[in-house]
Amino acid sequence: MAGVRLQEAANDTNGDQDMPIHAANLEYIIDSIIYQLNAKDTGGSYLFSGTKNDVAPIIYDTGTQSYSYAGNAEYREVSVAQGVTLKANVHLYSAFSTAGGNDMSILTKLKQLSENMKDTTKKKSDYQNDIQVLLDLTSKARDDVSGTVTELGYRTNMLELLDGVQITQTNANNQLSTHLVGLTEDDKKDKILELTQQESALQTSFLIYSKIYRISLFDYIR
Repeated sequence: MAGVRLQEAANDTNGDQDMPIHAANLEYIIDSIIYQLNAKDTGGSYLFSGTKNDVAPIIYDTGTQSYSYAGNAEYREVSVAQGVTLKANVHLYSAFSTAGGNDMSILTKLKQLSENMKDTTKKKSDYQNDIQVLLDLTSKARDDVSGTVTELGYRTNMLELLDGVQITQTNANNQLSTHLVGLTEDDKKDKILELTQQESALQTSFLIYSKIYRISLFDYIR
């Protein structure tokens, strides 16, 4: 959406007098981006802060008038079975940076541009080049964020799938424990063998899910 607004502002049919309107639209988009990137899950943890999920990832410093990333670039590994772990979180480190850091300079530049566009003492020609530069930068940021959101979706879905498998296995174990009561030793051996086979199948399922999880849409595109 930011790219669309920038393209509209860059249109030659728009003069100096039209820029405050485009500035308001761009400002709304910036606020929407911040709101979504600072989203929390149902447990109250921030989705895009890396392992610092108790901290809002995007913050604005009124003193420097700039955005920065308050999260980290680390992942929390969740053990889902013996020898099988999944990354349970994502981060936005460098997603809006022009230098690969956590400075969020693209968001800062968008904010600065919207302020310039609101300033009726400035001409469109004063910041026309900034608009063109940001068209490319926002495209890069969009791709980075899209990849991050896609990965978050994969990980969430995979953890939910594995959680369902674990619940099924737990129920099966409970039923088996009930069935063992009053059985002969030979019958118990048969039931224990059945349990072992189920656990082996579960372990195989975890490994398969783990491999599927590591394949993302972007592996097919590149």
